[in-house]
Amino acid sequence: MKLVPEAVPFPIPPALRELLTAKVLEYGTGGGVYEHLPGNPVWSILLEDDSVGGYAWFAEHRGPHSPEGYHLNIAVLPPAQGAGVGTFALSALESHARSVGITELFCQVNSNAPSGSYRVRRWLLRSGYSPLRDRDGRYSSCAKLSDDEYIRDNPLPVYFRKSL
Repeated sequence: MKLVPEAVPFPIPPALRELLTAKVLEYGTGGGVYEHLPGNPVWSILLEDDSVGGYAWFAEHRGPHSPEGYHLNIAVLPPAQGAGVGTFALSALESHARSVGITELFCQVNSNAPSGSYRVRRWLLRSGYSPLRDRDGRYSSCAKLSDDEYIRDNPLPVYFRKSL
């Protein structure tokens, strides 16, 4: 596999728009993804046969609705899911982030649906990311839960953070 950097034109290409609209293993900027893509570097994740297995990018967030900093986003096309494409992209983008001086990354998983999002949340835990808990003080009852219980039981979007 390899990552190929691309500039994403505006409007966003139909294949990428369809993938993001379906929220296929998409995490990071959530519903506001369209406003962050144009002008940001995006990588196509090419499989061994040079077909596109997904896309990955960073978006810098500033503001009250998400942690400030660089958010990592990976979207894997359904036929490529479960084949290590996301793990490859995560590792490659973390290496790239380190090389340009980024010291921490954030990402978001929007739900805890067992068919996909919970699996992604568990994958992020195994990859060294920690959930950001109780950012606004509303969920103090979650303080005693283990990370796995927290990501399983929380139906709301969960932000994750990793120091590089």
